[in-house]
Amino acid sequence: MRSDRGVGSGVALCVALCSAILATMVLVSSSARAGESAEAIWAGPGLRFVTVDPSGDWIAAIAHRGEEESVVVQRIGMPTLGSVVTEKGIIGITWDGPGTLVVEAVTPAERYTVHVVSLAVTGERIVPRHRRIAAPGRLVDALPLVPEKLLWLTRGREFTSVHRLTIDELVDFARQNKLMGGTFHIGERVAMAKGHHSDHWVVQRDGTPRAGLRYMDDFTGLMISPDGRKKVNTAYRWTDREGELAVRPVGLTPDERSVLVLAYNGKDKFGLYEWDAKKSAPGDPVFVHPDYDLSGVLLDPLTSDLVAAIYDAAGEKRFHYFDEYRARYLSRLPEEWRRESIEILSGSADRQVLALLDASATNPGDFYVRDRAGNVHLVGRKAENVDRTKLSPVDSFKAKSKDGVEVESFLALPKEARGRAPLVVMPHGGPIGFHDSREYDPLVQYLTSWGFAVVQVNYRGSSGYGIEFEKLGARQWARGIEDDIDAAVEKAMADPRVDPERICIFGWSYGGFSAFASVIRHEERYRCAISGNGVSDIPLQGEAADYADSKQAMEFFEDYIGDLETEREKLIEVSPAYQVDALATPTLIIQGTDDRRVDPDHAHRMALMFELYDKPFELLEIEGAEHGPERDEWIIVARTLRRFLTAHLMPEAEFVPDPQTRWDR
Repeated sequence: MRSDRGVGSGVALCVALCSAILATMVLVSSSARAGESAEAIWAGPGLRFVTVDPSGDWIAAIAHRGEEESVVVQRIGMPTLGSVVTEKGIIGITWDGPGTLVVEAVTPAERYTVHVVSLAVTGERIVPRHRRIAAPGRLVDALPLVPEKLLWLTRGREFTSVHRLTIDELVDFARQNKLMGGTFHIGERVAMAKGHHSDHWVVQRDGTPRAGLRYMDDFTGLMISPDGRKKVNTAYRWTDREGELAVRPVGLTPDERSVLVLAYNGKDKFGLYEWDAKKSAPGDPVFVHPDYDLSGVLLDPLTSDLVAAIYDAAGEKRFHYFDEYRARYLSRLPEEWRRESIEILSGSADRQVLALLDASATNPGDFYVRDRAGNVHLVGRKAENVDRTKLSPVDSFKAKSKDGVEVESFLALPKEARGRAPLVVMPHGGPIGFHDSREYDPLVQYLTSWGFAVVQVNYRGSSGYGIEFEKLGARQWARGIEDDIDAAVEKAMADPRVDPERICIFGWSYGGFSAFASVIRHEERYRCAISGNGVSDIPLQGEAADYADSKQAMEFFEDYIGDLETEREKLIEVSPAYQVDALATPTLIIQGTDDRRVDPDHAHRMALMFELYDKPFELLEIEGAEHGPERDEWIIVARTLRRFLTAHLMPEAEFVPDPQTRWDR
């Protein structure tokens, strides 16, 4: 999409914001000799989010700068750019009325803070008034339509309370930090719920909470306040075993009389419904997609009005904009921007100024602003250092498993392939309730830049395709799930652009288990296997994982994996740690030393067994890494992967270090 359309008053906005942000950053060159550098292709310098204030006079963005992030602001029509907050751990920005920015952050010490920044201009200078507040609790809503007010949540031993208060009252509360009778008394208490973990509140425009979720040890509850009273009651509850009964409050109807929820409501697909207060159940449908689950909704940041329903179609994020919003607001955009892949991030109160995001598999994300003249301008990019012209497209395809189950998969091919490309099979983790998509994936693009094709499989149990498809994954470790992966791999092998003689499999978490299980099944198919933080011993997973002391989690484990008491032998039978004698394929094991989800003992047991059976393997332990690696840890993983894959799938290739980086492994 072109970034130069429109030559009106907003052009200075793009030039000033882009150039000023980039001037503060050191970019890694993306002009690689053979493939992209790991640093360059992982998100680094660039923007993470862009928003416009209710007046349409200000733009704010979260910008990467070195290891820290900054919140930068600009008054539209002025070239001056200001950095108003610089701190590690910025998690979000929103507006508390025109010209007043609220920044949420979590410090390295896990302390939650908010920054309230009032913006003004003197001459050509931006003059912010900055207040940093570290108070017990967290922000629920900045209430942009209620000037100088915030909605704040506090937690006591027995109750969660929500308070509507002024910024000055919050500052005073942070100073005094008073705890009285088990609850915090600040401002006006507008809601109170029993239980310490009550979250995810739906709020009226005036700041009155109407619904929320309550998390208990043995159930999750939907709390409803039908008439906006302070006390909210649990109107509906379900357990992890009752996933088809789960509901999630997401908004209110335009008249604010009814709560909107995402639910299955007896159907196969997760859809959007009005909550029927009389029946204490989902009622009339608002939008249900016939083929895909909804993953969320898009709400107007100012009014909380329902804007769009969100779902993935063939692996790409789509926004079903509702007619009223489409007619009133999307009509203000040029025709080519009225697409279901465009996300509207925020807008001024009169909807003349809009912030937009355009993203895809070959675009980590470009931020645009529509100005009052109707012109659309590029104002910044996610992962600014990624050369979009070198990214590989990702195709979707479907394959039928041997029992007839149809699974959706994605195939990325090197953009400049010479002959047939070696294939990396990359099953996702989970396995239940997770899925892959065709959004920008730095690891996929890193591998394709070095000449590897990548196939990802949304096997049975993956989310997004309905509750029945998700349930098909129950108790299918090393069984139906691997059948689905086999079907997708065989279809990819038949693609004339893929070399069926050069295949390796790599996965993380459950994907690591699947890498072991697939090689045990098809030793002749795979030249190598790579398991990252992968499960190798299923009974160990049920006994040593961080969820092992949760009753709900272990009930889910029993339903979807197996019963440790009555089925231990069956679980051992399909656990890779007990089948190492069948593994002759060169294997790389990667393990974070601080992983609590998949204990490092999984890797250590596999390494010990490989040694006992004299099998070829390598072990890379990443000191301090948890189950989900950080950016720098992913760079270590990526380089190690490429070295290992090159050695086994491209043995004739001369090893080339990542450009402009030091290879030290």
